[in-house]
Formats: sequence, structure tokens, C-alpha cells
Amino acid sequence: MKLFIYKKYSNYIPHSYILHFNNIKKMNHYFILSLIAVMSFTGCKNDTKTPVTKNKSNVSTIQKCVFEATDSPKPRKIRFDQLEDLLDINNDILYIYTFFSFDCQACIQQMACYEQIYSELKPDNNIKLIYVNLDTSKDVESKMTAFLNQYQFAGQVITLDIAKPEMIYRFIDEDWSGKLPATLFVDNSQETWMFYEKPFDYNELKAVIQPLLTFKNLM
Repeated sequence: MKLFIYKKYSNYIPHSYILHFNNIKKMNHYFILSLIAVMSFTGCKNDTKTPVTKNKSNVSTIQKCVFEATDSPKPRKIRFDQLEDLLDINNDILYIYTFFSFDCQACIQQMACYEQIYSELKPDNNIKLIYVNLDTSKDVESKMTAFLNQYQFAGQVITLDIAKPEMIYRFIDEDWSGKLPATLFVDNSQETWMFYEKPFDYNELKAVIQPLLTFKNLM
């Protein structure tokens, strides 16, 4: 059974942010919240048989951000088991995984805000940004080449060698309907696993990240 819990310093994190921990061995050191607020959002629909039951989000509210990537990491192609290994890394780094597809305009639109915040926070914090492409078409490699020729990112871009994206949905969050954009915040050193199935603007994204970094510095 999965639990949503806060550490004893939870007063530094707004109550609307839910920390998702899979490891409950240190459960006696935490306060278990009896009330869990679940917020439902949608963006673009990825290929999935899961029925759509969530409310539409207003993509036009996404704030325009500006960024300039001067050093773009080489894109990587990985298998599902390699993604599992990435998500299991415990090295005192906050990882931000944002999932996207080429036909998801909300995904592309919000990337500038991710890049801007990443450039602002990276110099003074242990943080890493990773874009995970969930397209499964045969021409995904040529699409990725064209995409990266148009956009440059400081965050790492990876594509998954996977036949069924549904495997990812259930592994990341059992309630993920397959909607994009979606973002996962992981810091195994703090047992943090936070998943959002929604688009972010600059202020919303920073409001999630900043308390996590503050929380890390308290430990």
C-alpha cells in the first residue's frame, strides 16, 4: 500500500504539496496525514486505452519564459529497465522528469519555463532536469533530430525504447491516465516522489521546486 507522508519538518513545505514515499521503514519518524487532497488536471492525450475522466486545463495560462541553452547534452535512448535504474539513484540530487510527446503543444510550451528555472537554480543546488519523450512511432529518431535542431536544452533529453507507454504510467503513478504534460520530482535521499499530471507555468513550477530544495538544506 502506498502512503503519502511528510517528514517532521513538513511545516516548511506548503500543505498542498504531497510527498510520495515508497519506503516506509522509517515510518516512526514521520507524521502520517489522514487527509489527502487530490488535484486533477489534463493536458495533451498520449496514446493510451485509459479512459479520460479528468477536467481540461487552460493551456493558454502557461506563462511565456525565456531561456538560452549554451550547452546541450547529447540525447540518450534508454530501455525501460534503465529508466527504473535512473529513478532509483540515491545521490542527494533532486531530479525533475518531465514527460512529453512531439504533438503535445502544452509540453513544448512549458519547456522554456523549466529551462529558465533550471538555469536559475542549478548553480547553487543539486538539481537535474530530464525530458522523457514517450513517442513510440517508427520515425521517432528522425523527429527527435528535427526537434533538437529547432530547440536546444540544458536539460537532458531521453527517448524510451518501449513498445507500450502504459508500462511507464503504472510504474510512475498508478493513477496516471496517460495525459501529458506530466512531471515527476524525485529525490531518493529525502524519500521524495511527487507526481503531477498537469502543465506548469513559471510560478507554479518554482513553487513546487523551491520548498523541496529548502527542505533538503534543513536535513
